Amino acid sequence: MPESDNYLVGLDIGTTKICCVVAHMEEDYSIDIRGIGYAQANGMVNGRVINIDKTVAAIKTAVREAEGMSGAHIEAAYVGIAGDHIKSINSDGVVSPKDKSITQLDVDRAMKTATSIFIPADCEILHTIPQEFRVDGQAGIQNPINLSGYRLEVDVHIVTAAVTAVKDVVNCVLRAGVDVNNTILESIASSEAVLTPEEKEMGVVLLDIGGGTTDGAVFVRESVRHTFEIPTGGVALSHDLAMGMNLSFETADILKIEHGCCLSRVLGEEVLIEVPTVSGLEIQTVRNETVCQILEERVNEILSAAERLLIQSGYSEQIGSVVITGGTSLLRGLPELAVEIFNRPVRIGIPNYYGGLANIVNNPKFSTAIGLVLYGGRNDGLPSGDGGSAGLGFFGRLLSRLKKK
Repeated sequence: MPESDNYLVGLDIGTTKICCVVAHMEEDYSIDIRGIGYAQANGMVNGRVINIDKTVAAIKTAVREAEGMSGAHIEAAYVGIAGDHIKSINSDGVVSPKDKSITQLDVDRAMKTATSIFIPADCEILHTIPQEFRVDGQAGIQNPINLSGYRLEVDVHIVTAAVTAVKDVVNCVLRAGVDVNNTILESIASSEAVLTPEEKEMGVVLLDIGGGTTDGAVFVRESVRHTFEIPTGGVALSHDLAMGMNLSFETADILKIEHGCCLSRVLGEEVLIEVPTVSGLEIQTVRNETVCQILEERVNEILSAAERLLIQSGYSEQIGSVVITGGTSLLRGLPELAVEIFNRPVRIGIPNYYGGLANIVNNPKFSTAIGLVLYGGRNDGLPSGDGGSAGLGFFGRLLSRLKKK
């Protein structure tokens, strides 16, 4: 890869698609996307690998396309992780600084004490994300290094993942001939691409509605306060249409994309749509109103589940707005329905990117892949602090075991 030290690669491995993005890190630390690759996938369900061969083949296809467009040889990538095996908890740690002023070593010690909690044997910590620090009781400190104090406290958000689920994803990437720089929770990655600093400061919940899962992240005062996973996504909408209207899954998926709407009041005039039955031998006529009724029920279920989880997190009163991204966010009527459910301003999260290929990648379905690149560029090489570093111990051990096989 030319100028390989300045290239970053994001690999979004989803239920319905695998997306690879190659970006060049510019001198001002902005990114310029040089290539993208895209492949249909059916070897994953809810963030877990169910068919290694199919997943590896799809990764290879996406990587080859990205290499062909960018002219680069992809050696390693930042890989997104999601699924119903993801769990999270908030914790805190406290230490007494060894010197008069707080050092990075003191911060690292405080972070380590915060992770001294019970973790199930089949799980490991993926991220430890600092929320805020306190020095001698003074709260709201974002960076305590060089401050003076006798007591350093830190509040952190800990994300855990099933060891086997992460291992299977990493193994697929390695078998495709690509090393893994790090694994990153997909909702955290997507937030890098679509949220503004002002939204994170004022309080925002990000919903990334993918094919198999809906990933959520809550930000307050610039920090991640809560993350959650809902094991339902866009695939469920297509399955509902297929079952309810006697269609093949492929036909139902096309019907959803081309004629889908999830809120009857924005549907407009009646439209009759001709589609083949599940056998493919007959043509039937369906009403767009019927399509809307089926989709509205499922989308309402997903958004209502997200609202309940937000309330349970304890941060609902601190949230000013909702940002929805992922391919399913393009469904007509979804923003309006979300406003009714969350009773807050809602916008669709589109990657905030102005470089090469912007006309292609500024689409919600690329939010995670672009976010992985941005996250990697911002965190790569940092010795401690954000999720990449704290998860690196687990990830490093995992990668080492896999490479020995």
